[in-house]
Parts: sequence; structure tokens; C-alpha cells
Amino acid sequence: MKNYKRDYFNPEDSGIGFLAGVAVPQLVLLLLAIVVIVVASAAGVEYEELSKTTTVTYIAMALSEASFFLVYLVLFKYRKVEGIGAAGLKKGINLKSIPIIICLGIVLTLFFSPIVSVIDHLISLTGYQLSSELTLPLSSFWQYLLAVVLMVALPAFCEEVLFRGVVLNGLRRFGMWPAILISALFFMLMHANIQQTVYTFFLGVVLGFVVYKTKSLWAGIIIHFINNFMVVTSMYFAKLGWLDSSTPTIDGAFIAYAFGACAIGGGLVWLGMYLLNKFNKNNNSGNIIENMAEASVVDTMAVTAESPSPNLAPATKDRSKTEVAEAKIPLKELFNSKLCVILMAAGLGLAVFMWVLDFVSKLS
Repeated sequence: MKNYKRDYFNPEDSGIGFLAGVAVPQLVLLLLAIVVIVVASAAGVEYEELSKTTTVTYIAMALSEASFFLVYLVLFKYRKVEGIGAAGLKKGINLKSIPIIICLGIVLTLFFSPIVSVIDHLISLTGYQLSSELTLPLSSFWQYLLAVVLMVALPAFCEEVLFRGVVLNGLRRFGMWPAILISALFFMLMHANIQQTVYTFFLGVVLGFVVYKTKSLWAGIIIHFINNFMVVTSMYFAKLGWLDSSTPTIDGAFIAYAFGACAIGGGLVWLGMYLLNKFNKNNNSGNIIENMAEASVVDTMAVTAESPSPNLAPATKDRSKTEVAEAKIPLKELFNSKLCVILMAAGLGLAVFMWVLDFVSKLS
């Protein structure tokens, strides 16, 4: 017997997922820091010395990324949602879309790296101390493989499950662009790093579009994996001396080159998104994520709404699929749920605080 009530995520799930996705990794790292303090005290060594060891760094990275998946597991169990299908993990990718998705992952890294360097240069003018090294060592092939696991595979899967699987899909009923832009904003703020602000938002938009159109979370996971893999691999090759690791000189010629590469990359991304839209036009019907009546769209929202919109049917319990292929709900209906608004506002407040804290702490 099925023990879940819904086979889709709703906006309240998105709010919970975002707030927990920002808070839980920090709580996990705080608990790890407490453990390290206790161990350091027992061993008679300095906390700073022990906390910077490779082993602790590996553990911190693994726990931080795994916490996103933990939030996803707890959320769909607690909320009684059929989480695998609702996140888009059961949906495959059609063969025409696969090469486009792979190319998008490559283009996003190659053509936008120069403009990221320009943005980093502008950020450094504020006195912010840029970080150009990975948090994990890459002095051997085995360390490189471990970095691929911890900084490529884990983030690609765990972050996508939460931010596209839960947050994006929970906002689908408000339309494509509201869902994509809000989830991309949440994804950007979650990183709490000014260096990653612009590119991470853009990456979140592309990932959101790809997952929205294909209805498959695997599409986003592939692009995320390729993006991270190319970054880690290029840094490893630079360690080996196979690539130039020197910081580029930001002059007029480089800025022109960066904007040119960005323009070409933007065109290729637009083409890829256009083709994905074309090849996935028939994805709207028969998908459990989209098969939601307007009544079920506000199943948890209407409970807290004092005056639900008159154009919405009464909420019903334990409701799943209906004949309605895709719900059309104005974004303003999000504010009918005070709990949903509070969750998202709390997540935004915490994320912005962490973002500002990172900026201030790294000012020279």
C-alpha cells in the first residue's frame, strides 16, 4: 500500500526545502566544528591545526553536500510525497535532447569562464579576497578522483535533487519563468559567496529551464556534473602544468574577448534551449508533476489562507492526479499561504545574511 498522499511537490514544500537547504548545511558544519574542538582538546592540539587537515576537509565537504539530500529525504517522508517521481527522477530524457544537454554543459563552462574572470576582477576592486583554489587538495591522481566525487558528483546530484527536484517543481504551477527565476535566485543565495553570485544565478536559470522542459531531473544533474567536472579537471591539469594557471590580465583586449565569448556562448545556450523546447513540446501531458488540478495546487496553502482566491476550487485532501494537464495559477496566489511566505522570507533572510557575512569577512 502506498503511504504517500501526493505525487508532486507544492509551494510549501519549496519554502521548506529552501529554508532547510540554507540552514541545515550550516548546522551540520557547526556540529562538525564542535566535534573537532572536542577532539582537538582531547588530543592536545590547536583547533585551527586540526580543522585544516585534509581528513576534516573531506568530511566537511561530504557532510555539507549530503545534507541537501538529507533535507530532500526528510521532506518527502514527513510531507508524505512520492518524492522520487515528484522530483523528476523517474522521468528519462529523450535521445534527441541528450547531445544538446551535454553540449550545454560544455558551453556553460568554456564560453563563460572569461566573463567570470572579469566579474571576479571587479569584485576584487572592493577589497574582497578572491579564492582561486579548490578547498580540496589535488596533488595526486587519487586526490583528484576524490575531488570528482566530493565536488562534482555529490553537488550535481544532491543540489539538483533539492533545488530543481523540490524547489523548482514545487513552483511549477506558477508558470515556467517564475518557477525558474525564483529557484535560480534561491540556488544562487544558497552558495553564500559573492564570487558565485552572477554565474550561479545564470547556471540556475539554464538548469531550471532544462529540467522544466524535459521534466527530468537527470537533465539538470548531467549539466551540473559536466560544469563542475570541467572546473575541477582544469584545476588538476593546471597543477600538473598542462594548463596555464596564472590569473589573466584584465585589460581592454581581455574584456573584449570575454564579452565576445559570452555573446557566442549566449547564442549557443539560446540555440540549445530552443532545441530542447522543440524536442520536448509533448512533455506536458501524462506527467505526474504537471497533473495537478487548481484545487490540489493549494491543498496545503488554502488551509492557512484567510480568503482563498475565488477562482480556485476548494482544497481536497489526499488528492493526486486529475484530468487537468497543467495548472495555471497567478504568482500572487503564493501569498495566500502565510506559512509559505514566512518560510521563503526566512530562507532569504538567512541566505542574504550569510552572503553579506562572507563578503565582509573577506574584505582586506
